[in-house]
Amino acid sequence: MLENLFKLKENHTSVKTEVIAGITTFMTMAYILAVNPSVLSAAGMDPTAVLLATCIASFIGTICMGLTANLPFVLSAGMGLNAYLAYTVVGVMGYHWQVALLAVFVEGIIFIVLSLTNVREAIFDAIPLNLKKGVSVGIGIFIAFIGLQNAKLVIGNKSTLVSITNFTKDFHTAGICSLLAVVGLLITVILYIKKVPGSILIGILAMVAIIWAVPAIPVNPIGALIIVIFGFFFATVSSRMVGLVGSSNNPVSGMAIATLLIATMVIKASGNTGIDGMKAAIAIGSVICIVAAIAGDTSQDLKTGYLLGATPKKQQIGEILGAVVAAFAIGGVMYLLHAAWGFGSEAIPAPQASLMKMVVEGVMGGTLPWTLVLIGVFAAVIVEILGIPVMAFAVGLYLPIYLSTPIFIGGVIRWFLENKKKFADDASRKDFIDRGVLYTSGMIAGEGLVGILLAVFAVVGLNFDFSGIYGGSFETVGAIVGVIAFAALLGSMMYFCKGKKKQNA
Repeated sequence: MLENLFKLKENHTSVKTEVIAGITTFMTMAYILAVNPSVLSAAGMDPTAVLLATCIASFIGTICMGLTANLPFVLSAGMGLNAYLAYTVVGVMGYHWQVALLAVFVEGIIFIVLSLTNVREAIFDAIPLNLKKGVSVGIGIFIAFIGLQNAKLVIGNKSTLVSITNFTKDFHTAGICSLLAVVGLLITVILYIKKVPGSILIGILAMVAIIWAVPAIPVNPIGALIIVIFGFFFATVSSRMVGLVGSSNNPVSGMAIATLLIATMVIKASGNTGIDGMKAAIAIGSVICIVAAIAGDTSQDLKTGYLLGATPKKQQIGEILGAVVAAFAIGGVMYLLHAAWGFGSEAIPAPQASLMKMVVEGVMGGTLPWTLVLIGVFAAVIVEILGIPVMAFAVGLYLPIYLSTPIFIGGVIRWFLENKKKFADDASRKDFIDRGVLYTSGMIAGEGLVGILLAVFAVVGLNFDFSGIYGGSFETVGAIVGVIAFAALLGSMMYFCKGKKKQNA
């Protein structure tokens, strides 16, 4: 059937060759699915709608090219045209994106007419062969230059316009990325010179293998591939949701649990069912947690930087440095807390960690209560249909009562103040809410700093025990003082959140 349809032997190819070529082509052009929505969103378009339109248009165009012309060409969005539309037509000329799309639509009709009347072919045949080859080479060099820029191998220079990155000076930022790009490029070039089939695809997969080779991540090539796939999609989900709503809506826990379920099942199916398999699953889930958290944070940072006039280059350098410094800071704090009280103790119960452990052990040992998982899935569907936020509902279910209760009380207080208090206008309401968020954020940060200070006291052996002063009534006195302090905090919150009344002119 395939032979009659595509004439494979006549074109000196095979099903295997075409499958490898198709996978390679998809891997090399999949960046369009991320770049095109990002570029056109700058013109005011909905990135989700652009992503869907890009997928549909690419699918239809490629299928038509294969079935009608029998050519292995992939058709997708033009990266030059979209940039011209977003940054020149809309950004510089000031036209609305709807008008720009109308111009593109008219352009498409003109091209169709030229193709049907053979005028386009006549124009193409009139171009000298040397010019055609020169244009192809120029486009290739342009794409290669963009790739070198994105890999930070080529950077700007005031004297020579372009220069090579300083691997030694910027190793912890752009240097490591450039080094990985060089390694991947060398592998691909060598394989291509040796005429190895699927050389580009092998080069891409080799970069996946580099992640596997990192000793800190105890995963096999399958695990590395899971990290790449889930990291890409969950980073997109996280940055999208945080960009729309805020950091509080980042579903890191849900994405981590979903990753653990699938990763553990895949690892178990590959035959790695021991403690090493469990460690690999936890490592994969940890990486995805970090990916989702950083993606959400970055989306907020980029917006803030844009409002303040920061350049994307400076922001990316800051993000990389921040991630490196934060890794050391977080590691130190984690060791401090573990040395003070120990994770899993009454002081630090870590309920989510227990849940992750139960999921991994349950899948590996075949003891996971899938009935409860399926009930949860159907409950989530019903809750979503009813219009109730699934994440908030789920958090209320699996968090311990001593954690969910204060969250519930805080939500009730905010609902009461927002709905029962009368505001002069929407601006006053927003100012009231923003002040409350800022004040309570400071309280949360203060609690964290005090927790670290208490951990230091616990490690060095400082004990602030006043029971000798109050005797047996120490706990009662502490409870009374705690209630008074809490009331004072609520009162201060009400005072500072009100804001100053505007004076009449």
